[in-house]
Amino acid sequence: MYEEKIVMFIDILGFKELVEKKGFEVVDAVYTEFGKMIDNMNKDLQDSIRVFQTIDHQKRGTKFEFKKGMEEILFFSDCVVWSYPVSGVSSIPFVLVLIAMYNSLSIIYNNLFGNGILIRGGVSIGKLYQKGSKVFGEGLVKAYILETKTYYPRIAFDREMFLSVTHHQWKMIKDFYLYNIKGFFTFNYFGLVKQICENDATAELRSILIGFQVEPLIRAIESGEEIQVGSVRQKYDWLKLKLMTVPNIDKYYKIRHFGGGPRSLQ
Repeated sequence: MYEEKIVMFIDILGFKELVEKKGFEVVDAVYTEFGKMIDNMNKDLQDSIRVFQTIDHQKRGTKFEFKKGMEEILFFSDCVVWSYPVSGVSSIPFVLVLIAMYNSLSIIYNNLFGNGILIRGGVSIGKLYQKGSKVFGEGLVKAYILETKTYYPRIAFDREMFLSVTHHQWKMIKDFYLYNIKGFFTFNYFGLVKQICENDATAELRSILIGFQVEPLIRAIESGEEIQVGSVRQKYDWLKLKLMTVPNIDKYYKIRHFGGGPRSLQ
């Protein structure tokens, strides 16, 4: 069916080098992660709903769930196309969809970073037909264009996806998404890293959080040290410099081979 969908287009960066170095298990790793997208989106969703109902003074007790089997996933070469029908989220305040996608992508990023895999992507809403090996439509074109605009290993979200978010609701996601001067929002992975390094948790809890969120990022950066030239190396260097802008990062984790001070990047 050609219908309105949330569409995500993902590109695996440095695919040729990854396959030569690690073999085609890299492909399986990425496909497996996006295959768990819906399960991840449902994790902690009820907690987010309770916060939302408190902020917007809505009746408590309402439950939402993303339905397994409604998504479509296509993997070809170094790309992934993931989609979910808008009709499947019509009863869910869209700010909760954005939170669920953020939570899911955080898990995906952690697991892929831990394997030295960088991805870049675009997410939009538009008409799409996706079934089996066939996929086409304006939603895919919009997501692909966003992916090419973001350049670095991050995921761009169409501004259209934030139109229904109210001022009060923005408080829930202001640390999750950043507005880019090119006209789109980006998934703010480093915002979570910053929170972890600045929070008031005990040293033991902070150590656990850093192990979960920061160490995979370090492993991804170190895996790029073997790449000497080209645009792929630029992506790893950008990741390294972005990490160095996080306050206290050197205090909580010993970063090897990283020279120079923090630098602000857009």
